[in-house]
Order: sequence, then C-alpha cells, then structure tokens
Amino acid sequence: MIREPDMDDLDRILANDETLVPSSGFAAGVMDVVRNAADEPPPLAFPWWRFIVGVLGCIVWSGAAISVLGQLDVRGPADPLAPIGLSGLSFAQWTLTIVIVTIAACGLRFLRHHR
Repeated sequence: MIREPDMDDLDRILANDETLVPSSGFAAGVMDVVRNAADEPPPLAFPWWRFIVGVLGCIVWSGAAISVLGQLDVRGPADPLAPIGLSGLSFAQWTLTIVIVTIAACGLRFLRHHR
C-alpha cells in the first residue's frame, strides 16, 4: 500500500519534464537478443505419428497380456479384485478400460502442457 508522503514524491517525479534516455548499449543489447532469437530454429513439432503408433502398440500388448492371463488358471491375482467387482470383466471390457485410461492420461498431460 502506498503511503501519502510516497504519493507526493511520485507526483513530483511524474510531473518532471525530463526525458528518459536508455543507458548506453541498451538498444544494441536488446537488438542482439532479438536477432539471436530470430536465428534460432523453430521448436520441434510433437511427433504425433510416433505417439499414435506407441498408443496402438500399448493397446495391442495389453490386450495380448490380458488374453494370455485370462487363459491361465491362477486364482491368486484375481482374488484381490473380487471385492471391487473387477474379476468378472471380459477381455473386451478389460481392453476398453485400459484404452480409456490410457487416452485419459495422455489427454490430461497434453492439456496440462498446452495451456
């Protein structure tokens, strides 16, 4: 918060007709920075093709893993899932769940970086 005596000093400074002159070398320094920024190559584009191939690969691998694990007669890993009702999911339901979670996670990360 500005106190009254400071406001009087501010009014006195602003009422002064002196012209402001940048320090020596300021304009040249700014222009050097602008030129250097203009000479830099543009940032790399996001590799959407590789991203899509990676997501599809993850979907295929997770589907294959679920298929193989679904054919095994193992009770150990399925028992902890029974209380939350996930043990009765079919192959298609598991695959759809994994796809939705993957797309949601990637979409949230993309949105967070592009605000």
